[in-house]
Amino acid sequence: MGNVNSVDVRLDVDGVIMKGVKTGWKIRIEYDPEDTGRYYIFTSRNNENHDAWVATMEDLKEVFNETRWVISWGH
Repeated sequence: MGNVNSVDVRLDVDGVIMKGVKTGWKIRIEYDPEDTGRYYIFTSRNNENHDAWVATMEDLKEVFNETRWVISWGH
């Protein structure tokens, strides 16, 4: 398990994965507190789109650690 406190996770901001799994892909994280209470991870490249969800912010940070994502946010 990595250091989840140092992970740069931003909600409702478009980004590009600069390092780690899916380098070069676009990414967006959205939180849905009203319906599901889950965090959704959307990734895309060209016409290929993927999505996943996790239950908590801690789980989301762990995904970032496992994938070794470094994100350039604001794209």
